[in-house]
Amino acid sequence: YLGFRHKIVDGDALAMMRWEPGRLGVGRAQYCTAVQVIDPDRLSNPMRTFDTKRCRGGVVIDDFGAAIGYQIEQAHMGDWWDAAKSLQWVEVPRE
Repeated sequence: YLGFRHKIVDGDALAMMRWEPGRLGVGRAQYCTAVQVIDPDRLSNPMRTFDTKRCRGGVVIDDFGAAIGYQIEQAHMGDWWDAAKSLQWVEVPRE
């Protein structure tokens, strides 16, 4: 539902597949695979800099213009409880 809402409101949706073996157990998750829906606002160039030849709108590209990774903010810019993490980015490989 959350991904659909972002698609309708923001025009795009963003999710990351995660492997979480620590969540398995009796009375807990049955599978290690998890889908993390991410607010599309968190996909941005590090430190909100201008687009460059290698990074455009948070998408890291190669010489042929193909996406090879994504720059994701550690927290949303409006998240008051995690304000320090809103200035930290992690590059997630495309595959």
